[in-house]
Amino acid sequence: MKLNGERLVPFCTVILVRIDKYEDLSAQIKEWCESDSFNPQGKVYLVDCDRNKVKMFSLNERKITTFEDEYSFFELVRFIQKAKPSCIIDFCNNARSKAVVFFSHAGCAICKRSFFSLFFAEAGYKKEALGNLKKTAPCFFNNNQEKENGRFVYRTTSSADIPAEFMDQTEEEVEKEEKLVIDLGGIPEKPAGRILWVPKRTTARGMWADFKNLTYYAEKENVVIDVHLKNEKAKKRFDSVFFIKGRKMDLDRYLNPIVCENLSDAIFGSRSPKYKKIIFSFGMTLEFLKTKSLLRQMGMEKSSDNSAKLTTTKKIGNYLK
Repeated sequence: MKLNGERLVPFCTVILVRIDKYEDLSAQIKEWCESDSFNPQGKVYLVDCDRNKVKMFSLNERKITTFEDEYSFFELVRFIQKAKPSCIIDFCNNARSKAVVFFSHAGCAICKRSFFSLFFAEAGYKKEALGNLKKTAPCFFNNNQEKENGRFVYRTTSSADIPAEFMDQTEEEVEKEEKLVIDLGGIPEKPAGRILWVPKRTTARGMWADFKNLTYYAEKENVVIDVHLKNEKAKKRFDSVFFIKGRKMDLDRYLNPIVCENLSDAIFGSRSPKYKKIIFSFGMTLEFLKTKSLLRQMGMEKSSDNSAKLTTTKKIGNYLK
């Protein structure tokens, strides 16, 4: 997944620095946390790679909270893995920090431009941007961050998640001020069934668009969505798409992950639900054709496009138009 300049709202950010930049970055992160650009539910871990010292920044009732702790190198790597960072930024640019980036399992990595960043990072920064958060990750900051009374743009899909400070506003005021963005279908209160989504196995390209279309389809058909993932590694890669967009809550709210190696076990297992639709993000692959053959053998697949159990997100998108 390559950064393309769009606005990113990470839930968890890890920044790796040397000891001489530690205090300067602390001040920059504090300024970021106090601005309208920062995710109020987010966390930032500043890591001093010389001492394996970690400082955490987060907002608690609009007040910045921090803590510091020290770890061994392997404890540090494990700590970062458990934090599941949406993004990791390497300002150290040495073998030690590159190892941390490699093993961090972050949604995206930003490193100094080099052969390493070419293969293992989603973005690279120039030498003159070293230690400067705004120049390195401008996608973290709102364009109008200097505007008075500017506030964070919440992205949510349920009135239950709207911050209390917005509850007294009318819909017209919210839309006019662009304080709320609702861009997904509603979640059925009393679903009449389930559908199974089979996302692309080798790339994240188009995954977010597929997810959005499926939420509208699920709302229209009054169903909830299961998603099949082959293993934990595939699940982490899938999760990173939501982490990097700051949409982890939507991932948890809309999707029920089914993690098993064989798709047939998810569909035909003894405890598997009777899916109304099995929707692939891709067609004409061996997995798609095998599933289609099994459905026909069991008399579960019909020839009509409207009543077919097996379909693709492209056809779903056409159906929603």
